[in-house]
Amino acid sequence: METEECYKSEKSFVGKNIVVTGGSGEIGFDVASAFLRLGANKVIVVGKNERKIKEKFSIIKIRKL
Repeated sequence: METEECYKSEKSFVGKNIVVTGGSGEIGFDVASAFLRLGANKVIVVGKNERKIKEKFSIIKIRKL
């Protein structure tokens, strides 16, 4: 599935709380970012490497997704 098609989903995540595992990897980061763009209220990220998670997700705060 193309990235843009994913964002055209009819499924609404507005107001939902989401848990993403594997958050220190690229896929986990992309999935968590997508849920935020799709209106999730809160995205909880779980992964093996806390430092990597903090580094990756500080980008989201800067971008204000």
